[in-house]
Amino acid sequence: MKTRTCILLISSSLLLVCLWGCAGDGASSADAAGELYLEGLMELSEELQDVDINAAPWDWEADVDGALAKFEEALEFDPDHCGALLCSALTRVLSVMTDPELRAVLSSLFPDGSGRSGRALFWFTRVPDPSSLFALATEHRDDFHFSELQLYIEETALPSFAVADERLLRFEELACEVELIAIVPDSLGHRDQLLRIELDVTDAYFAHAGLDALEAIAHALAAYDLDVDDGQTKQELVESDPNFLTLRPHSHLPPAYIEIESA
Repeated sequence: MKTRTCILLISSSLLLVCLWGCAGDGASSADAAGELYLEGLMELSEELQDVDINAAPWDWEADVDGALAKFEEALEFDPDHCGALLCSALTRVLSVMTDPELRAVLSSLFPDGSGRSGRALFWFTRVPDPSSLFALATEHRDDFHFSELQLYIEETALPSFAVADERLLRFEELACEVELIAIVPDSLGHRDQLLRIELDVTDAYFAHAGLDALEAIAHALAAYDLDVDDGQTKQELVESDPNFLTLRPHSHLPPAYIEIESA
């Protein structure tokens, strides 16, 4: 199914398809923020109107950074703009998941597509399986430098997720309420349905829990050394490689446990 003339905002366990949004309470300084917020929504709509939501996000070839910049600029005018807070958080996660750099890393690690999956929007329900990662690493015919993905997680993904976490927390602290109008395409050829969706703190908690789970998974994936050089056997890895399956120096496990508890 493809979206048509709509905005797709995705963050872990929260998926919203929207066309228009209303800001929270605001004064005169919020006018500029409101305009930028709406510009961001429309730009996001244009970028995502043709994506296939059944494909993995890194295969969408969508550039949402322009829309994200609008939401961030809106927050410079009004740091407590509810709509911009929510959209900044969700679009930051989407920016990571659609990043061409992430696609390149995954394509290098999994050239046969084994690192990709259908039902991509439900990836967050699957817990990483260490034995599967071990099998992928040791059965790879070429170099398997999982550290390339781990570096991306450390340098790009986790910092972006941390900012999204802050945005959602502020949304919750302000007890925000945002009204969105959703267009749901009709698959039977009839008229599309128009729905009004009111989002409040409860919905933010739902999204926040998904984001915490995502951060926990990211920390877990970056915790252990899984690099394998071409030709290394399982016996060599276990008996003679001093780094394989050892903790990497960035201490990711404690934050992983914290995020799991938070979720």
